[in-house]
Order: sequence, then structure tokens, then C-alpha cells
Amino acid sequence: MIVEDLTWDSEFFGFKIGKIDKLEQYNLSGSNLLQTSNIHELVYVFSNYRLEDTPLMSLVDIKLDYKRVINCNELFNNENKEIVFYNTEYSFLINDIYELAFISGQYSRFKTDENFKNDSFKKLYKKWIDSSIKSDNIELILYVHDENVLGFVSVENLGNNIRIGLIAVDSRHQGKQIGSKLMMSVFNYAKNKKIFKVFVATQKENKNACNFYLKNKFQLHSEKFIYHIWNK
Repeated sequence: MIVEDLTWDSEFFGFKIGKIDKLEQYNLSGSNLLQTSNIHELVYVFSNYRLEDTPLMSLVDIKLDYKRVINCNELFNNENKEIVFYNTEYSFLINDIYELAFISGQYSRFKTDENFKNDSFKKLYKKWIDSSIKSDNIELILYVHDENVLGFVSVENLGNNIRIGLIAVDSRHQGKQIGSKLMMSVFNYAKNKKIFKVFVATQKENKNACNFYLKNKFQLHSEKFIYHIWNK
């Protein structure tokens, strides 16, 4: 069986979900693929190459992973009183942070795939924030002005690299360099931890995010094609 059961996803969404990784390695026709995955209501399919589109399998995301290598001699401006790390002092801002998380996921396959129920996307991203707050390895960095959170970024310390999870700026305050200031805070955080590689993933359709990462000297590291197979 090439389909891996995804217990967390299945429990969260309330139906059986599986995953096929590197589908290009298997010689499967559409009918065989359906038979292989028929115990799952949904199967995520990941491929390093673009596959032939079929009625059975729809392309839902082209995931781009970017990498930034920090030079140990690089200097980043960290004198910004609006940049703070989340703690219980800022718990009153949690609903605004949720709203920013929804902005960060506007191109997410969990939002763009209409087979998911309307509230599934928001529940997932709220869970993402809540889990990040509870994690010992993840920090939420906020941009707070006059007790309003105008942007945030989540960063996970993986030991030998830092991975950005979510990043967003309030749409009413975009164009004010808030995203760049948050990114500088990520680089400073990494340097302080003596970690010099930062990764971030986004959707190819999210042109603004792609351009933002390139502007901040990230380079494309990998590309992955993601498909959904629904058995209803």
C-alpha cells in the first residue's frame, strides 16, 4: 500500500485522509490510483514533477520552498520598539492574530479547494496559531502599534535551521515596510541563535509573497506539485 494514513489530519477534519509521496515513482493509471486510495475520502498527492491532469486528480498547489543563507557578518536593524515576542501580556490580541493568520493562508489549498467545508480553513489556521503558542520551539513575533497588532511572523527553531511558518501584514497597513521589519527580526533571531539558514514556503500563485522573499535575498530551494484525490 503506497497510501500513508494521516492520523492527525483525519481526526481534525473528521474523515479519513491519506498521503502519497513522490507519485512519479509509481506506474499507476487513474483507475489503479483510485483503487489504491479507496479507503480514504481524501488523498494528498505530492510529486516533484508536474503530472498529467485527470478528472480524478486535481492540482491544488505548486509549493515553492525558499532558502536564505545569512552571513555571520550581516547586520540587521533591530532597533524597533514595535517588534515584540508574543507572551501572555499580548493574549488580548489573539483574535487579531487569528485574522492575520487567515490573510497569510489566502492561497492555501485548504481554502482554495472547495471540497473542504467553509470553516475548515479558519479552524486549521486557528489551530496552527494555538499550537505555535504552546510550542517550545516556535516563536510568534508581532508588530504592535498603539496596542494593535499590524503584522506577525511565526518562526520555528529546528536546530540547524529556522523555518518561517506564517507571515502576514494587516491589509490596511501594507506598503509601510512592516513585512520587511518582521523579516529583519527573523534574521536577528536566527543570528542570535547562531543559526544561519532560514527557510520559508509559499504557493506559486502567491506572487506578492514570492517577490517579497526574493527581495529579501531568499533563493528558490525546491518546487513540489500537490494534488487532491477526493473519493465521495
